[in-house]
Amino acid sequence: MTEPEAAALVAVPLPAGSLGRVPVGALTDRHGARVTFPLVSGLTIVPVLLLAPAKHSYAEMPAVSCLLGGGLGGFVPPLVLGAVHRGKGSYALGFMLLADLALAGGAYALVRMRTAGAATAGKA
Repeated sequence: MTEPEAAALVAVPLPAGSLGRVPVGALTDRHGARVTFPLVSGLTIVPVLLLAPAKHSYAEMPAVSCLLGGGLGGFVPPLVLGAVHRGKGSYALGFMLLADLALAGGAYALVRMRTAGAATAGKA
């Protein structure tokens, strides 16, 4: 897998998560978090199980990543922000927590991609 392919694969869940917030948020407003969270979590199991068979196909992997990002990104950030707002009365700490989580995930992915690139460069 080339670097642009890996970057595209990592970036696919982000817009899917952003777009997934709209329908999941509407479902949560209508039915409540106690109903929606288990439903979305249960539906997220499907793309997780599809990751193993899709790992050898670059065409299938972005589709599975898109489904995974839509399920997780559509529910987790609003849930975190709502919980922090109820506890602290402000969204600031929730945004800081999500930003730190995104930064840590990005740093981890960058290190993994660089070490994988160094390992494959040594074989060439």
